[in-house]
Amino acid sequence: MSHNKEHEYLLKLGCKDGISQVCFSPTGSAEANSKSLLLVSSWDCSVSLHDVQSNSLMCQYRHPAAVLSCCFGTGSSSKELFSGSLDRTVRKYDMETQVDVEFGRHDNAVRCVSYSMEAGVVVSGSWDKTIKIWDSKRVGNKNVQAIQQPDKVFAMDVFGYKVIVGHAGRTLRIYDLRKLDSSIDPAGTQTHSESPLKYQTRCVKVFPDQTAYAVGSIEGRVGVEYFKADPDSKSKFAFRCHRSKDKDGNEVINPVNAIAFHPTYGTFATGGCDGLVNIWDAKNKKKLCQFARYDTSISSLDFNSDGSKLAIASSYTYERGELRNPIPDSIIIRNIQDEDVKPKPKIK
Repeated sequence: MSHNKEHEYLLKLGCKDGISQVCFSPTGSAEANSKSLLLVSSWDCSVSLHDVQSNSLMCQYRHPAAVLSCCFGTGSSSKELFSGSLDRTVRKYDMETQVDVEFGRHDNAVRCVSYSMEAGVVVSGSWDKTIKIWDSKRVGNKNVQAIQQPDKVFAMDVFGYKVIVGHAGRTLRIYDLRKLDSSIDPAGTQTHSESPLKYQTRCVKVFPDQTAYAVGSIEGRVGVEYFKADPDSKSKFAFRCHRSKDKDGNEVINPVNAIAFHPTYGTFATGGCDGLVNIWDAKNKKKLCQFARYDTSISSLDFNSDGSKLAIASSYTYERGELRNPIPDSIIIRNIQDEDVKPKPKIK
């Protein structure tokens, strides 16, 4: 089923270049309007905080180079924003004082930044082949635990105490933030594995119930794996998506750039370089719907904390090189209807 755009509107952008990530404020924010706060990182070196309800820019800070990732703090850090950049730094912005500081540093670009409310730490992943775990209340490299990775970090997700990292190759590493003490376990690693997909990882996301994770790749596929081994092999699967036919009938394969889970129903959205957003029911292995095509690649997706809105970043990701007439970047806010995301009962 293809759904039209009657429930959508454009966000007034605070950035002037490609959009690397959109991130809604999670549950646990102290802000009264937390469900409508959206953080946006951009290749124009900016990090912008928007209120999508009033469609307004609340604040903005900058790095010296392109920003690749951003996240909110939660709990005791709920008024803090974090971001990672090509400048090799992680920066922290205080929404009360409106001051940003260099929070930490890697030896190469910081590709991913996430926050764990349960552990009270910031986790950053870098092209320097490390992830670093930072105490969110302290600034500087003296208060960090670094874990070597087999390759450059290309994707990462943090949910509760779980950290899953995808690399430039097909390797994955899964960690428990409660078991990072080297005297117990040299790396705290639960799993060393390869991606369930055959080609490079673009995105990875933990299921809301923390039983499994989904991986998206450049080959237009999504794989679903469970953290605990299941004797039922049907519980592990992969499927094709974001593929189409050209005018000559040849298959066009589009990378899967983004995965976002609905917080209530556990269904998930995928966004690809074909400009499409699909909604999937992993439990029943079905596609629920497809939104009408957007102007260019989907670079990032995120549901807000109650699942009533989906932020969609339509921003060209250079999969076809430089364009003579670039398509303008945009962020679309979709008001989610139950029919978009609610699993359909099985027909007996």
